[in-house]
Amino acid sequence: MQAALQGQEPHYPEWWARFGPDPEEDVERTNAWNYEANRSRPWSSVHADWNSQFRHYLEFLKEIPEKDLLEEGRFAWMGGYALSASPLGSLGHHEEHIEALLAWLKEQVDK
Repeated sequence: MQAALQGQEPHYPEWWARFGPDPEEDVERTNAWNYEANRSRPWSSVHADWNSQFRHYLEFLKEIPEKDLLEEGRFAWMGGYALSASPLGSLGHHEEHIEALLAWLKEQVDK
């Protein structure tokens, strides 16, 4: 989102390169790597980092004009998709994991 606001190419995190040109094609592998990278950290720390990063993402998202979000091909680095594919994909990804996460959190409380 920051790249869209600044009219630049995005700068991906270093770990992103481990998964080839399109990490979305290998979501399970990306999730497994992310889990392993964070599994020894306390939940409160992982959640705080996620919360901070996600709020940052949402703040950038709010600043992008609607026409820039909806125009397919507006940003070459989106591979022809509209920028709105990013938040929609993020929502779907969170929905995919929420039930398992809530069940795990309940187990932690019940221990």
